[in-house]
Amino acid sequence: MEYLGNERDVHIPEGVTAIDSEAFASEAKVVNVYIPASVTDIEEATFADLPYLAAIHVDEESPAYRSVNGALYTKDMSVLLQYPVANRNTSYNAPEGLLRVGMGAFYYCREVHYVNLGGVTEIGASAFLGCMHLFSLTATAATIDVGEDAFGECFKLERVEAPALLSKKDIVFPDSRV
Repeated sequence: MEYLGNERDVHIPEGVTAIDSEAFASEAKVVNVYIPASVTDIEEATFADLPYLAAIHVDEESPAYRSVNGALYTKDMSVLLQYPVANRNTSYNAPEGLLRVGMGAFYYCREVHYVNLGGVTEIGASAFLGCMHLFSLTATAATIDVGEDAFGECFKLERVEAPALLSKKDIVFPDSRV
């Protein structure tokens, strides 16, 4: 089922257990999404096409997910599922224990300039696609698996401190200044 409404704040009804990647139309003007504790399955990139999304809020009783500063993580904080496109923070610092940035997690984020991924070992496909103002990226893991087009259209990216990524920079950063 696809959400076709025009509300800025969308409250997923209690009792819903899953949200698939086709749940929201890209033209939806959603600013905030509220997720109840009953939701235990959210597909990656579910919220990636919402250009006005500023924050995702998760019920504190959720056994599967949590929200920190508007971003959606798995409960154990090992996977970042979505960083809201319209979040106004210019920098992102991965929390300790984050291992994976999900597919489309930062898809076309307009404001993010500086990203510190810490010990992330996997970056999903299109994770940073279209982050046109991303300038600096840091990652400390010795090996990082990178999905297709993870850093595509990151035209201003020029500072990368991530040996695991620089070793394959022509493939990982095709549109950047690296």
